[in-house]
Amino acid sequence: MPFSNHLIFLFFRDELVSFHYSSEYLEHTKACANTADCLNALYRVLVASFDKTDADSLKAAAEHLLSKLGDPAAVVVGSSPGDGKVSLVATFSPSVVKKGVQAGKLVGTIARMCGGNGGGRPNFAQAGGRQPEKLEEALEKARAGKT
Repeated sequence: MPFSNHLIFLFFRDELVSFHYSSEYLEHTKACANTADCLNALYRVLVASFDKTDADSLKAAAEHLLSKLGDPAAVVVGSSPGDGKVSLVATFSPSVVKKGVQAGKLVGTIARMCGGNGGGRPNFAQAGGRQPEKLEEALEKARAGKT
């Protein structure tokens, strides 16, 4: 089944900013999760860009957001931590994976758009790239379900 038939995408870019485990970061993730929880959708999905966030922090943010969104939900986040790098993380809840949507396949597709590669398991994947100027386009593709 096509990815876009299963997911309704939410974009909270204006609400998400760079973070370092601070109260500001926690407030932003809480606001995102609360907004998504209010929607009556098949799945809650968050696709967002965290500027200048390193890969480890991006992974932690994605896992935190998924836990706040609950099941069924999917989180796809990207960042450009500097030095011509792109980091991407996707994490999906069990219900999303059961429908045949896989984080590894999604991340691999959008990473190639950013001049990189990556992959992982059906429920969690990471990737890197070397074309940060393509990050927004890649996230838009994920947001539109065109992977």
